[in-house]
Amino acid sequence: MISPAADNRGSRWLFVVEVAVVAAIFCLDWRHLLPLSKTPFLFVLGWISLRVRGQGWKDVGFRIAPNWLILLVIGLLVGIGMEALELFATQPVLTNVLGKGPDLSLLNSLIGNVKVLVVALVLAWVLAAIGEEIVWRGYLMNRMAGVVGGSNGGWIISFILVTILFGFVHFPQRRHRHYRKHHRRRDSRTAVSGHRSQSASANHCPRHSGYRRCSAHLLRPLSRNMSLIKK
Repeated sequence: MISPAADNRGSRWLFVVEVAVVAAIFCLDWRHLLPLSKTPFLFVLGWISLRVRGQGWKDVGFRIAPNWLILLVIGLLVGIGMEALELFATQPVLTNVLGKGPDLSLLNSLIGNVKVLVVALVLAWVLAAIGEEIVWRGYLMNRMAGVVGGSNGGWIISFILVTILFGFVHFPQRRHRHYRKHHRRRDSRTAVSGHRSQSASANHCPRHSGYRRCSAHLLRPLSRNMSLIKK
């Protein structure tokens, strides 16, 4: 029989290994060496961690609550309120202060392309909506709170750290916008006479640059395989 002290040491060593693997996944994603998204890899890591510790996804909140209908209504109302706040309050204020609105040029490839739009929405719902909630709020936040004791203070610490990390991995969008501007100017200087530049830089996300992979990197393979989708 394993003593509580030995089990605690084993759990700590497991957490150290998990932190190292999470760091490796983030590093590979930053260098654009992971396909699509880091979410599936974090999901597999979370599943392995739960299995090793004798738990399942339901133990970290992924289950149908008895009052699911009430929670669904609350979630819809809160979501609508947040979206309305962004569209009618924060976004106009920021646009007025900064002198420009949000850059949506990465979504140009979806205009008039319904099938690619549907595929992109499904991927966004699976990877971003469901996948990120399970990985970040389910696995990472619960794991970190458990390591620091599972007390109210531990949950607060876990919430703050995971929120900061979640915001950090979504931060480099601005750097990529500067990258696109630089390459747009370069393309305009090297454009062949009679052929206008198609803003290739706006849809170009090199896998080995210092900039994060953008949505166009995800959508470009879909556009190239439209003939297969039509069949």
